[in-house]
Amino acid sequence: MDTDLDKKIREALQELDSLKTSDCLDDDAIGAYAANEVTDKERRHAEMHVQNCLYCLNRLNEMQELLQYPKHPAPVPEELMDRLQRLIPSQEQVNTERSPSWSGGNLLRRMLTFSSQKWRYTAVGIICVTLGVMLTLLVFRSTNRQDSGPQLNPDAFVNITALGEDGRVLKENRGVVMDARGYIASNLKAISGAATLRVVQRNGKTSHIDKIWTDENRNLAVMKLDTDSVPALPISTITQLVGKNLFIVTDPAKATKGMTESIVSNFHQIPGRRSDRPKQYLEIVTITTHATGGVLVDEQGKLVGLLITEDKRINMAAPINDLERLYTEGKAISLKELKQVSFSSEALECYLKGILAGDNHQWHEAKLLLEKAVRLNPRLDGAYQELGHVYYRLRDYANEARAYEAALAINPNNSDALLRMGWNLDSRREFRKAIGYYNRAYQLDPENPTIVFRLGLSYLLQGEKQKALNMSDKLQPLDPGNAELVRRLAR
Repeated sequence: MDTDLDKKIREALQELDSLKTSDCLDDDAIGAYAANEVTDKERRHAEMHVQNCLYCLNRLNEMQELLQYPKHPAPVPEELMDRLQRLIPSQEQVNTERSPSWSGGNLLRRMLTFSSQKWRYTAVGIICVTLGVMLTLLVFRSTNRQDSGPQLNPDAFVNITALGEDGRVLKENRGVVMDARGYIASNLKAISGAATLRVVQRNGKTSHIDKIWTDENRNLAVMKLDTDSVPALPISTITQLVGKNLFIVTDPAKATKGMTESIVSNFHQIPGRRSDRPKQYLEIVTITTHATGGVLVDEQGKLVGLLITEDKRINMAAPINDLERLYTEGKAISLKELKQVSFSSEALECYLKGILAGDNHQWHEAKLLLEKAVRLNPRLDGAYQELGHVYYRLRDYANEARAYEAALAINPNNSDALLRMGWNLDSRREFRKAIGYYNRAYQLDPENPTIVFRLGLSYLLQGEKQKALNMSDKLQPLDPGNAELVRRLAR
């Protein structure tokens, strides 16, 4: 390759922004094309340009990722609207000066129905507060009502005792059998710091456990009994959860006194970051004011999920399918490898809001929220990862690198943080170091086209053309366009 041309390619690939020309599409045009809101003529023009412009191709990829969530208008389901309206006391408005258009039903609908274009994470907070206030009214109206919760098999619940090295009892908690083969779900915070776990079934059978599957970011733990036949709660098949009545079960042996009626007020699904799966959260509003935790079941007594926070009225829960993935796709670790968990529900809330703010390009608000999240819970590697991306958007590359390093210190096998750290080093012309991070990410996720592409470019920028061509061959079935780009640049 010609020396001058090689130098130009090296400089151009440092920052895709440098590839922008006066012919490039603006953000409105790229957004309209990504959302399929263009005429046939505009589509052909955009496609012709994008095929030959790396800058616009990158912007298009970012725009398509942004549009994944939220993609459609998000009104509150009618079932939830009807139920909430029934909770409003049938009495005259105290403030007679209020306009008729702001009556209870209209006010509620205006607050809870909004389009995706106006959707913001702050609106979610308003919904939660509104639901909390209205459901509190239900408590005063139904104090004399005797509710009967679903019938549950108490044999599907176990007592979990966290024991220290000296056999001393550290904490006690309940778990639920989510799989008849002996898999039990529990909160991670309640068992952290233990040397072993003593699990006692209702029939008195005792098991000792020293390995678990964990999701530290979401306060989740799964363990397996030394048996393959245990009574388990059936799994709920409800698909539309928003607006549904659920029950939080703390003690199935106490019938209705061991259950708390609740309602699903929202469903959060954070888009998957590259190869990662989407993270799902149920937002639960209870009709009582005391803090609680426990298992989430539907009106038929089927398992929906597990509460991961213990706040007043409004809580987060993880759906059961996320718990199943822990042991079907993850790897169990020894309790000795598990460090003390400092889970914070406020940190989780800031983490979620920070992601939503970033997805709406409110970078400064996202930065403040994510920084608060990691202050509250320094073990939240996902928040460090998102914070690094926000720093990148704010062109703060030094802090971007520190954020990825913090994420990798918590989880060295975080392939996304490895990829982004390599990208950061590329932008600082530290190609050899970048290759090291890309290679580690590639070993963990060899089917990720972005990792393969960036590794090929780094080899090219380091002057290792044959290795770049090898990566181009591996990229061909994953991303033919970028595979051809690497091949042409290597010639």
